[in-house]
Amino acid sequence: MPLYRAQRLHTSAEQARRYHLYDSADQLLLVADQGSPWLPEDTRRSVRLARPDGVQVASLDFPTAAPKPGKGAAHALMVEHAVYALITVTREPHDGEAAAPRHVIEIEGNRWIGERPEGVDEDALLLALYDSGPDAADPSAPFGALRASVIEPYDIEAQLPPADLKYPGLLVLALIYLVDAG
Repeated sequence: MPLYRAQRLHTSAEQARRYHLYDSADQLLLVADQGSPWLPEDTRRSVRLARPDGVQVASLDFPTAAPKPGKGAAHALMVEHAVYALITVTREPHDGEAAAPRHVIEIEGNRWIGERPEGVDEDALLLALYDSGPDAADPSAPFGALRASVIEPYDIEAQLPPADLKYPGLLVLALIYLVDAG
């Protein structure tokens, strides 16, 4: 399974969030940033995903309106002005308690579910990925995950399923961003 590591970059700007994504050989692959005190407020409705040289390759666009009750908030991962992946985040309350977010990921003909299973160390496992497609071998067994990293200086480790995705790093960085946002 492909392994990625991400590092949160701390900034003095309160609304700004930045990340670096590395591969298993510690090679910097992508940079994500959102918000800047020098840009207009409406630019915070998307996250810029760029190569290390600063050239933007994609964006993670947030919904422009609040989701309707019972519906999730759809986030579009845009590559070359087209939707590459759609990540819908829902929160269904359980027994009156606020539920952890559930991520439905639709990418390149695949449909995955990302959620934090109950009864696991919340500090370690941030998101487990499950195959929910019609050909899923075992939909109850996770086949990928986002975890808190134990390796310095990284904050998050991610393993994607061995699907043959065109832009796996973009998906990993988008998921890390959404999971961190809560």
